[in-house]
Amino acid sequence: MPVKMYRLLLIFQACALILSLQACGSDSVQERVHAEISDLRSEVLALRQVQHEVQSLKTDVAAIRAQLATPKSTAVSAVVAKTWRPDGSHLDDPFLGPKQAPLVLMAFSDYQCKPCKSFFDASFDALANEFIDTGKLRFIFRDFPLEGNGEAVKAATFAHCAGEQGSYWQAYSLLFEKQAQVIDGNIESLSEELDGIDAKQFAKCNSGTVYNKEIAADIEEGIRLGAQGAPAFFIGRREGENGEFQGVFIRGAQPYELLRFEVLKQLKAQESAKAN
Repeated sequence: MPVKMYRLLLIFQACALILSLQACGSDSVQERVHAEISDLRSEVLALRQVQHEVQSLKTDVAAIRAQLATPKSTAVSAVVAKTWRPDGSHLDDPFLGPKQAPLVLMAFSDYQCKPCKSFFDASFDALANEFIDTGKLRFIFRDFPLEGNGEAVKAATFAHCAGEQGSYWQAYSLLFEKQAQVIDGNIESLSEELDGIDAKQFAKCNSGTVYNKEIAADIEEGIRLGAQGAPAFFIGRREGENGEFQGVFIRGAQPYELLRFEVLKQLKAQESAKAN
């Protein structure tokens, strides 16, 4: 029942008691009525306090919603302006989207790390639908296995070996979706879920170290850009004649709203540069 209606009911009850008091002359009845009126007053005061607390909660919720709706205020310390001067180590890395897309988003990630899975679960499809599939963004995946994650290099090798047979992105999704199996060290059995794989060729590739050098190069460039953990992202636009990219470096599994805000910001900056 709404507070206002309840207060009206209490007032009605109080009036009824007063009329009863006027009709009765007994002292005992009068004392009882006065006591009940006092109780009703206490209830009204309590209701006013509840109403005040509810209004305060509404104000707090509105403030929280306003903060969440402002991407610029989210984890600002994790976003750093950066220039990326490619050393060429990304050229053999898997990517989605057109090579000549206006922007590049480079993700340094580890198949065993849980924040990396959070990015995959919460943001990857949204990025693909809004920016990659529409030709605005080239997404490059860079291996950044963390020290202490014993299965991370094996998982990266697994994905590259699948890539030799045209199934890199299927392996990419599979490794994150079945991360618990990766952590348990049961990576090899996941190959049975890949489509059209030559099992013998895959097993030979997966048991070797042919991709260790490429993985090490990804780690080196990630550190050079400022990665201290995974995931980490560079979002930027090509600028100048030296093949440089101007943009931002983002640390951690940030909300999709923040990534989207930075992508749109870089697209706007590129459009402004073209207009000039």
